[in-house]
Amino acid sequence: MRLFSKKQAKSKSDELTLHAMSDDDIDLLLKRSIQSKIVLANGPNRAEQVKAIVRERYWTVFKSFLFRDIHPQDQALIHQVNALKNSLQTYGPNSEKLPELRQNLGQAKGSVFHAHVSSSSGCTYVVEWAIVDVEKKQLAITQFGPHENFPFTQAPLSKEQINNLRNCPENRAILEKVQATKKDCIKKLNRLYERYEHLLQQGTSKPN
Repeated sequence: MRLFSKKQAKSKSDELTLHAMSDDDIDLLLKRSIQSKIVLANGPNRAEQVKAIVRERYWTVFKSFLFRDIHPQDQALIHQVNALKNSLQTYGPNSEKLPELRQNLGQAKGSVFHAHVSSSSGCTYVVEWAIVDVEKKQLAITQFGPHENFPFTQAPLSKEQINNLRNCPENRAILEKVQATKKDCIKKLNRLYERYEHLLQQGTSKPN
């Protein structure tokens, strides 16, 4: 099984080279026998995340710092929230692959969504997010809190709210981190390809 020739790999940029890979190629390179706790909480595996980056489907999630207040000992809630965040990055704001996807009502329908997650004690929390920019693939966590008396958003984000999100220093840091993650992912995947190329040609390799 061959992804592409050495000549192709050397003559093209990393990013162009990765576009020559099929989804099956990426799955083979990144196949893991052990599932992470995020995957077990219905989040995407690393192959799905990489494919989203390579295919330019990866979304930036602003205001994810709202999850910082979760108690560090509540691992069940942390895993579910991280699974949802990774799913939003990988599949976008309204994919059927998102765990517990629900539409907000009123004028917010189609642009604001939410999902339910549970704490270790059984308390239900709501994670709410809204689309910021479809073309730039940006969305934002708008609220996070207990389900009881949760004030669901009834309208899409205003231009002022969107500008405030983009100008927030913490969100700028998130955007820079996402851009760095994409570049690092492309480099690592190419190095992984080079490492396993001779095994892939034989069709007997099972990369970890």
